[in-house]
Amino acid sequence: MIEYGEILGGPEFLIYDVPTKPIWQATYKWSEKYLDPGDIDVNIVFCFAGSISQPDWEGVRYGRYSAKRRMLLYQIAVPEVYQKPQEVCNRYLLEMCREAVRMAAEYCRKKKLPFSLERHLALYDKVEEELFPDEKRTE
Repeated sequence: MIEYGEILGGPEFLIYDVPTKPIWQATYKWSEKYLDPGDIDVNIVFCFAGSISQPDWEGVRYGRYSAKRRMLLYQIAVPEVYQKPQEVCNRYLLEMCREAVRMAAEYCRKKKLPFSLERHLALYDKVEEELFPDEKRTE
C-alpha cells in the first residue's frame, strides 16, 4: 500500500483544494490491482513550500523505516515552481513518487524486505494514464 500525507507551508493552501488529491485518488483506485499486499508499505509525505515554511532539501529524502508498521517513510519537497498549474504539479509529484519507490526498492533489497519495484512503477504508469489520458508514456 502507498499512503500519502501533506505538509502545507502556509495559509495560502486551502484544505479543500489539496494539490495532491488527483494523485492519491488515482493511486487508491488502482493500488489493489497493482500492488502486492505482502510488500512493505510506503508513506510519502509531500512538503509544499509556502509563505511560512519551505523544505530545506530538494527532491526525495528518506524519512525512516518502522518495523512495527512495516512501512517506509519518504518526504518529497515541492518547491513553489512546481505547484501550479495543477498539470505541472501532477507531473512533478508523479516523477518524485517514482523516485521514492525506486529508493524504497533499494532499501528493501539491502534489508531483504519484500518489495516489487515493477508493480509500484506499473501503478504509477496507470496513475499517469488516468491523469493524462491523451498522452502515451515513452519510457
